[in-house]
Amino acid sequence: MAPPKIVGQVSKQTERTRRHREKQKREQFELEELRRRCAQVEKELEEKRKEAELWKRRFEDAEKEFEEMKVYSEKLRIVNNQMNQYFTSLGIKYLQQERNKPEEQKS
Repeated sequence: MAPPKIVGQVSKQTERTRRHREKQKREQFELEELRRRCAQVEKELEEKRKEAELWKRRFEDAEKEFEEMKVYSEKLRIVNNQMNQYFTSLGIKYLQQERNKPEEQKS
């Protein structure tokens, strides 16, 4: 038979049940807190992924532009060399013509 109840005292089973419920509530609260933090971290991770993708795209665009500028620069260098050769040959032709002119025609 169960011992007589003393006023203000609770049984061991009732106390165990109360502690168990408190523990469950605490664990449930911690679980919800972890879920909230996990959702926040996932959101931040997604933002970082989008930002990384944007930077990657910018980098690829800059690389492409750099390559285009290298090609353009090389074309300009070739044209510049051709123009230098052309003007040099014109100068040589002019000097040869000046040399071949009689003295009175030289300016």
